[in-house]
Order: sequence, then C-alpha cells, then structure tokens
Amino acid sequence: MKIEKHSTIATFILAIALLCALLFVLYFIKKDSADRRFLIWQCTAAMVADKPIFGHGHGVFLYNHAAELHKAKVFKKSITVFEQCIRYHNDMDVQMFLAAGYKALGKFAEAEQHLKIAAAMCPARFMPLYELAKHMFGLKSSYL
Repeated sequence: MKIEKHSTIATFILAIALLCALLFVLYFIKKDSADRRFLIWQCTAAMVADKPIFGHGHGVFLYNHAAELHKAKVFKKSITVFEQCIRYHNDMDVQMFLAAGYKALGKFAEAEQHLKIAAAMCPARFMPLYELAKHMFGLKSSYL
C-alpha cells in the first residue's frame, strides 16, 4: 500500500511536469498569439475584479479590450474591436483611438476623418482639434 501511494504521487508529479513542459513549448511555437491571449486574460481578470457582480457592460468591455490592444501596439486588431465598439459605445475617446491607430498604420486619410468626427462630438474639447492640427501640419496638408 505504501509503494502504491508513492507511485501514484510520482505519476501525478510526472504528469504535472510533462504538462508544464508541453505548455512551455506550445507558448514559444505561437508566442505572439499566446501573448495576446495573456493580455486578454489579464484585462478580463482586472475587469472582473473591478466589478464582479454586475460587470461593465458589453460596449465598455470592447472599449477596454481595444484600448489594451492599442497600448500593446496591435493596431489592426485594435481598430477592428473599436469599430465593433462603436455600435454600443461611441464617444470622442473611441474616435481618438481610431485616429491614432490609423495614423500608426500609415492610413492618414482615415486618421483625419476620425479626428474630425472626434472634434465634432465635443467642439469645446481642445485635444481633438490639437491632434487634427498636428496631423495636418505633419502631413503638410493643403488645408492649412
């Protein structure tokens, strides 16, 4: 009976070690994908910890997820998620993030369009107009 108990424990420890080794190898096979998944899990855990009972709502989750993707410089995916977010939660900040994402990808016409939308949403706010002016001066646009 004592030998069976030790062999069961040894088998369990060996299985855990093999599982850890497999996960370690799989992580490095698709490192970018794994890093993005870890980022999503971290954001989700932080949001659940922040509001565990009622949550943030669908649009706010999309906003936070897209903002974290933008922060991680995954601009194409960030833009895709922000465009989904617009259906539930669209404000000046969403448009500013979209403009910054398009600008980072070198799509300056789309960036300018979203800066104009952001400026129209909150005409008294300085930031959209400032970013629009920086954008136009940086491009040597014919508008100014």
